[in-house]
Amino acid sequence: MSLFTLSRILGAGYLLGDATVSKTKIRRIAFGFFIVYASAVIWPVTTWFREAEPFVFGLPQSLAWPIVWILLGWAMLLVLDHFENKGE
Repeated sequence: MSLFTLSRILGAGYLLGDATVSKTKIRRIAFGFFIVYASAVIWPVTTWFREAEPFVFGLPQSLAWPIVWILLGWAMLLVLDHFENKGE
């Protein structure tokens, strides 16, 4: 799924429930996402994924867990940037 397709889905309101998506709504979603992100990569939660096996794409689970969150954070920042600069 490309960023353009994702932004069209979000812009059409399919995932967010209405026809227009305000900057405030996207900022709140991003803020909530990064609260979850922070809790997912700090001590209590990461201990659940500290095992070396199973392998995820050839990486131990303890290394794949933060990489997945880094990629999700990057995607959220792309969506946030798209909506912040929508009118320009």
